[in-house]
Amino acid sequence: MNKIPACIALATLCSCATVFKAKTTPVSITSNTPGATVTIDGRPAGVTPLTLELPNKADAMITVASGGKQETCRMVSNASVGWVVADVFLTSGLGLIIDWVTHAWNDVGPNACHVDV
Repeated sequence: MNKIPACIALATLCSCATVFKAKTTPVSITSNTPGATVTIDGRPAGVTPLTLELPNKADAMITVASGGKQETCRMVSNASVGWVVADVFLTSGLGLIIDWVTHAWNDVGPNACHVDV
């Protein structure tokens, strides 16, 4: 009997956020000037108003530009305390390790970016 798939399944089921939590967070991007250009970490993303799904694993820099002006919003990826507590109490700590390695418990915030350009 092959024990590797069983071990992988057990490890996955023992990490709350890896199994149950979304991997992205919706972020609403608006400006006083509709149609302003939006870039995420230097890559074109569209025009305002816009709602994007940002990955929870890393910080992101949103830049909104219009009429020669630009402003930025910094989205920060942080561990969600609720998932950390759930991992400690529901998985005897094993989920804590798995979710820490995979960053599955992270959330990006704030989930709105409004700029005056």
